[in-house]
Amino acid sequence: MNREAFEKIQHIKDNLEHFDIYYSSLGGYRYSKDDTPCFYLNGAWMMYQEQQKKIEEVLQKLDSLQEQYWSRWKEKADMMDQGASVAYEHAYWMLKDVL
Repeated sequence: MNREAFEKIQHIKDNLEHFDIYYSSLGGYRYSKDDTPCFYLNGAWMMYQEQQKKIEEVLQKLDSLQEQYWSRWKEKADMMDQGASVAYEHAYWMLKDVL
């Protein structure tokens, strides 16, 4: 998600309502008194980006574990490894669906 789309999220818009601002399609939010909304938006955007990095790390870890157990199952035909692989894959897609 880019910054413009982030600023249009309803939760973000709701938190900006108590600031003295208006939205312009020519460049986003405009502030008529001070830069407090700018600080809020920058902080929220930074936190969102950090959260997305952590989510991507979890998804990569689940994908890696699924591949690892799938490879082990193909080598040894161990049903426990197959079950673990399926469980990690299921966890991966459950997380993707939530996000």
